[in-house]
Amino acid sequence: MAKDTLKVATATTTAIEQAEAEAQANREKLEKLKQARIQEINQTLAQCDEEEKKIASTRKALDAELTALTGKSSKRRTTGRRGPRPKNSKPLVDVIVSVLKGKKKGMSVKDLCAAVIAAGYNTSSDNFSPMVSQALKKGPFKKLSRGIYAVEK
Repeated sequence: MAKDTLKVATATTTAIEQAEAEAQANREKLEKLKQARIQEINQTLAQCDEEEKKIASTRKALDAELTALTGKSSKRRTTGRRGPRPKNSKPLVDVIVSVLKGKKKGMSVKDLCAAVIAAGYNTSSDNFSPMVSQALKKGPFKKLSRGIYAVEK
């Protein structure tokens, strides 16, 4: 009986050792597969980076060509749907003061809008009169009558 127990114990130990060896071999295979997959992913990333650089270079060349042909860039605008905001050398209030100087009878908002634009003030507004009306409230202006404004003295 002791011999039978010894045989069973030896067989069990051998089976456990074989299972552990097989598990170790599987772990090594898995590690090799993981390393191969990581290498494959890194190669794909490198190819994508190269392709992205080529596309950026092509886009830059096309943008330069487009700018040369049309004077306009294809770069995205970040300042709104109408394009970049116009730059003016003087604020709107100052331009209105210069337009109204010497006008003793004053001017209406509608006439002021036309005169301010004629004086070189740049705007992209479709409806410029509310901007002029707001500027008339801020600056050194007096209301002569309904809709007629002049510079305060």
